[in-house]
Amino acid sequence: MNALVEAMTLGALPPGVAETEDAAVALRLRIADELGIEALPLAWNGRGYLRLSAQVYNAPADYERLAEGLPGLLARTSPSN
Repeated sequence: MNALVEAMTLGALPPGVAETEDAAVALRLRIADELGIEALPLAWNGRGYLRLSAQVYNAPADYERLAEGLPGLLARTSPSN
């Protein structure tokens, strides 16, 4: 029997990052501009999250690029960005 595997999950962002809808949109644009990745940061209950989705059109290199670039991008992101 095949088990269903979750194709989408939320990862919590560090405190102070993408805690509002405007900040989440700004982070989405920075990720697209700086990393060349379409990602969906979102704010919920005063906390920032990054929605991760595994789909057939995503390649392992896409996730590797995000994993390598996101920490530096977040380090340059202040709560006011």
